[in-house]
Amino acid sequence: MQVVLEKLKRGEYPDALRLLEMLRQQQPDNFDVLYNLGMALSDMGALDTAETHLRHALRVTPGEVRAMIALGVALGRLRRIDEAIEVLRQAVEREPQNPWALRNLGACLLNVGQIAEAERLLRQAVELNPMDQQSVFAQAQALHAKGDIKAADAGYAKAISLDEQSPVAEAARQERTRLAEDSFRKALPLGVRPDAVMYCLSALRKFDKMPLEEVKRIGFEIAVLGQRGLDTNNPDQKYTLKSLPGTFSGLHLVCLMYVAFKQIASEQSIGFDLSREYEVAKSLFPGDQGHPA
Repeated sequence: MQVVLEKLKRGEYPDALRLLEMLRQQQPDNFDVLYNLGMALSDMGALDTAETHLRHALRVTPGEVRAMIALGVALGRLRRIDEAIEVLRQAVEREPQNPWALRNLGACLLNVGQIAEAERLLRQAVELNPMDQQSVFAQAQALHAKGDIKAADAGYAKAISLDEQSPVAEAARQERTRLAEDSFRKALPLGVRPDAVMYCLSALRKFDKMPLEEVKRIGFEIAVLGQRGLDTNNPDQKYTLKSLPGTFSGLHLVCLMYVAFKQIASEQSIGFDLSREYEVAKSLFPGDQGHPA
């Protein structure tokens, strides 16, 4: 079993499953074998078989919270959310301070629109396990759904900081971008920001006579900086670049990056829609409006 657990930890699922299946044949009612087999199969997407083994594990050891949580996760992945909620509620009743039970129940409740309870449970999960990136991200989603935009954005930023290279961090970046765009568009009834237009116009003028390699360098430096998130709703000029002198607000940098990528890779999206502001800026710019392809 120790060999199996090490293989699961390293992500060597096929080898682990082969060994677990051998163990199950020898010990069909071994809880640890059934539990780990169900967990591994669930992670690999074999959800019906995972459910079978996890239910068997719970018959062997009724009320075992680890298996209840794993079964709730598998049921959630099967989109049987009501059943998942029922099982996970039982897990929370047995272990009210179990952060994994709280996290998964909160996520399921959020999925069905029970936002207030979901946020409360997810907040408890984060308090119990503040370094768990998934709990932090899920709580930010609940705050977002409640309309607490400032707290949601802070939550997404925290989730990113816990592991910047993970899929959860990428999802959090996308949510921060969506929040920023929503705020950005609501700034004016017509949805066009004059400050963004002026930043785009300034960028067009700045890049007009600049060598393309220099434009690339600026665009890529901002893109790298943006991986940690740029605060587009704060007008403070708190950012600096190595490739360009001066200090900049988050929105100014996003406008510079947008215009730069329009010139160096026009088909590529930067994840922030400034198309209307850019078109208005171009109509005001008398120059050649960019480098030739």
